Amino acid sequence: MAVLEITGGRTGNVLELLAKSLKTSRRDGLRGLVLGGGDMMAEHANFSNPPLEFTEIDVYDINGDAFEKARLVMEQAGLKANFFVGDVNETDLPADTYHQVLVFQAYHHFEQVERIASQINTCLAPGGVFYTIDYIGPCRLQYSDRQLFYAQLLLEALPERCRKEVSGSIRQKVKRVDPATLSPDEAICSDRILPALNSALDVIWQYNWAGLLYPLLEGIAFNFDENDPADRVLIEYLFNLDRVLCQRGHVEPSFTITIARKKV
Repeated sequence: MAVLEITGGRTGNVLELLAKSLKTSRRDGLRGLVLGGGDMMAEHANFSNPPLEFTEIDVYDINGDAFEKARLVMEQAGLKANFFVGDVNETDLPADTYHQVLVFQAYHHFEQVERIASQINTCLAPGGVFYTIDYIGPCRLQYSDRQLFYAQLLLEALPERCRKEVSGSIRQKVKRVDPATLSPDEAICSDRILPALNSALDVIWQYNWAGLLYPLLEGIAFNFDENDPADRVLIEYLFNLDRVLCQRGHVEPSFTITIARKKV
């Protein structure tokens, strides 16, 4: 739905959008880069794009243990990958090298967000694309008062069947996450990500959303079935309400989809 929103309804397929955004005559022999790739379970599909042929993908992560699974994932996908263990905050990337750079739900774990955005711009090949879906909301997942206010109003309006938690209890109140339960690097500089990306790169597609949806539905979204007509109507209503609240500045967006090219 977010991809449909940024393309004006032309496509909801992000792989198609990435292929069209790549401004180079080459469609094979391409190089990819993933920062914070972990086990690559989610990321690998972005390089299995029929219009584009990636012959080599470099993957960086601070946790080398995840690479054992990542190697298997990439082999099964028929993708050649090189794995590098290191701190992305301190990594110097080669200039004008990569045709697609991906950071998927990992940027909010980085501390040097401005430096990394600059490095991404440096390493992109001319015409290459950067793609991220990531959390950009308040640091340490501490929802703002406005987010809590609107989310609580909507929670109370939802039918009870939509408010069931995994434990089976019915959610009665939207609460901030207890920071003590989070990993030390969870959303440490998340509120600086969007300004860093918009400053360092040439953003061509962007949708910022979930200022309402994230605090409202985190932990209860599994109650909604997008194939059920009644649930689908409710999902679309909540999505559209979230769009209005975020775009009019009533709540801070929690997530971004950003596609950008090299800023010269």
